[in-house]
Amino acid sequence: TPNRGTVVAGLAVIAMGLLLRAWAMGCISKKEVLCTHGPYAMVRHPLYLGNIVVVAGFLILASSLPLALIVGPYTIFHYWVVIRSEERWLAARFGEEWKQYAARVPMILPRPGRITGGFSWKLALENGFWPSCLGVLAAAAALIAKPYALALFSN
Repeated sequence: TPNRGTVVAGLAVIAMGLLLRAWAMGCISKKEVLCTHGPYAMVRHPLYLGNIVVVAGFLILASSLPLALIVGPYTIFHYWVVIRSEERWLAARFGEEWKQYAARVPMILPRPGRITGGFSWKLALENGFWPSCLGVLAAAAALIAKPYALALFSN
């Protein structure tokens, strides 16, 4: 059965990742304007950072060093490739505005600073927050329940 501390820590980290994703999704109008407020004032890719945090939470829940040694580096490499590609697109789409933004805001490790701009749950929902959130929570529940289910059916 899962260790209570590991479950609490894993779920807390997953929740932080989901909250960051919700915050970012409630600020961005994808492909329309360059978003530089909310979490985008501290980090250029808060959605991807939120995903990385969610994966870290799952690795805590799984409590498997071999899994962490495979999934952790893979996740970082995957998002590095995705981010580099997206940044080329953003540079082409937003030009000088992107160049100035990228010069002052870090790519993936947030720099605390002044947070400006509003947040909209309506926008977060339009950007697909609930389906992604429910999928993550269902996967977490399955991971937590797995040992209990295995014990139930092994007798």
